[in-house]
Amino acid sequence: MGKAKYGNPESGEYTPSQWRKKGYIVKDGAKGKLRHIGGGHVTPFYTEDEVKFVGVEILAREDKDLRNAKARRRRMLDKIARQLFSREPNFCDLNPYYQNIVEELALLPESERAKRIKTLRAENDAEEEYFGNSHTAFQWLHYYGRIPYEDAYWFEGEKGYGQSEDYFYCNIKDTREPSSQEELDEIIRKEDEAYRENGCCYDGRMLTY
Repeated sequence: MGKAKYGNPESGEYTPSQWRKKGYIVKDGAKGKLRHIGGGHVTPFYTEDEVKFVGVEILAREDKDLRNAKARRRRMLDKIARQLFSREPNFCDLNPYYQNIVEELALLPESERAKRIKTLRAENDAEEEYFGNSHTAFQWLHYYGRIPYEDAYWFEGEKGYGQSEDYFYCNIKDTREPSSQEELDEIIRKEDEAYRENGCCYDGRMLTY
């Protein structure tokens, strides 16, 4: 047996993946021995008595088939993810909540999946519109010239919608146009003063309410 990374040629111990490259698989019930492989990681090593020969070509073909199956599944998950959202993200771009939804959809028959996607897409489009029209108080005042209401609903930013999780946002429905430029300028002045006087970390919400 040739020397392999992390293997132990002197004792004939190797990891399952190393044995597999040689055409062997670990026998059912084999316990092996846990050994440190660096970086604080531990993995089991097995001796020749704990493995059985299957064939290099057979295992190589199985590994190839497995990689192809994983690739096909990943393409399916990406396709479903893009069908669910107008921004057409890949599966890996979604948060865990939506990844679970996509994985559940992948298990459904194609016709049933299409109906479910249509329903969810309508809900997601409405949600995207809501978050897309939501901004911090600073953004509303300085960039959009709108004033958040005193009882505005503030929510923590959603990373999946291009928002920072460190700030609070409110929707356009919770803002109004100023009665005049003077009113807007006065509120911005008060906000700036409150920030300087309090010396607090700005979290996206109004300071003067």
